[in-house]
Amino acid sequence: MKTLSCWIAVAVASLTPFSPGFAQDFSTEENLRAVLQKRLEAEVLPVCAIAGFAGEKTVVARACTEGASAPTLTADAFVEIGSISKALTGLVLADMVERGEVGLDDTAASIAPKDARLPRKDDRDIRLRDLVSQSSGLPRMPPGFSPKDATDPYSDFGVEALYEALARTELARAPGSGYEYSNFGFLWLSELLGRRSGRDFESLVKERLFGPLGMKESAVRLSPGAMKRLAQGHDPARRPVRAWDFVPALAGVGGIRATTDEMMRLAEALAGRRASPLEAAIRRSQEALFANARGGGVGYAWNIVPRPGGKLFWHNGGTAGFHTMLAFSPTARRAAFVVADSPASFEDLALFLVDPSMPLKAKRIAIALEEALLDEYVGRYELRPGFVLAVRREGGRLVTQATGQGPIEVFAEAKDRLFARAIDAQLVFRRGADGRVDAFTLVQGGRESLARKLP
Repeated sequence: MKTLSCWIAVAVASLTPFSPGFAQDFSTEENLRAVLQKRLEAEVLPVCAIAGFAGEKTVVARACTEGASAPTLTADAFVEIGSISKALTGLVLADMVERGEVGLDDTAASIAPKDARLPRKDDRDIRLRDLVSQSSGLPRMPPGFSPKDATDPYSDFGVEALYEALARTELARAPGSGYEYSNFGFLWLSELLGRRSGRDFESLVKERLFGPLGMKESAVRLSPGAMKRLAQGHDPARRPVRAWDFVPALAGVGGIRATTDEMMRLAEALAGRRASPLEAAIRRSQEALFANARGGGVGYAWNIVPRPGGKLFWHNGGTAGFHTMLAFSPTARRAAFVVADSPASFEDLALFLVDPSMPLKAKRIAIALEEALLDEYVGRYELRPGFVLAVRREGGRLVTQATGQGPIEVFAEAKDRLFARAIDAQLVFRRGADGRVDAFTLVQGGRESLARKLP
């Protein structure tokens, strides 16, 4: 859920196929640790990770790269699950729809304070379905978002600031007409669901989700005793970073803290391996509310990927010190949760554990290219209307920067093939009949997106 760069809001996987020499039965700790350790070989920076798998059995394994240790990162330690909180918010909404407490087509204005000035466009109000499917038209972050403490960016952003930001917002597109990942939208959705239920979001998610699933310790605000079990997060250089705090009423955007053990209870329920009162809400949450042309889309915050063995659902998360991924397949009855104690992404591992036909990241080797060739990649490329990825050269380095995001350095592994280390993604450049670069294909999240070079 970070305000840091990610290019596009999808999970990440390289195109390297998994070695057939590995067992694809992850229901033993030995096998699960073996694939986790193999996956760690692709990491350049030090990191520790925990992988959980729910299938015929539920197992958890932990491993670290050479030179890294994480005495506090254990299966019963609390971690920041980041934007996976959005998927939990989606489940709460699905439960409220099941109970008849709200309707998907209810407008946000019908729940918000009566005197609130709210954005709308083309005579269309934002509905709950627009917020939960990331199609509200709201920008990624609230306008004017400027935390007093950049190391704890959400701690001073409360309900009053939320509605002040909404009053200043102009929608880029009509609600429901296009996808745009929005933390702003889920800050608001958290507040709206709490307001409709008569309590704050944290109290609501504890009652409707954590209680029925037996996630007795998961929370936004941990007790002093539980805080002693909060794992230490790190930046990419392995320096400890501060944990993030959230106003409870808005915490559905990314403020939930949970242990891996308790996240595996959720994973089991999503995989159909644990009975709970939430079964109807879980099924409802998988309905595609915003579809794309490839047969996937977005459900109640879940990203939906069509696969030969059935649809795969996932959501990732990231804070300053952690990166997480939750994925599941109702058809295969498998689910996985992976957490790294740094911003390193292991999203591909979670997808692979659920669907072993998905690619798993392998170590990439950077090569040097002549500066004249690097210049051929420089330019602005449009991934979708209003969302551009700029490529620039800084000496012998290539740096990319997407609309509204920070810079990311990319490296060459071959002519016309670049990759990022900060995120797991590739740029495969295309040349026209004249031999000049005219586009690239972004390979990210097991899918490909074409970006044409702008004049």
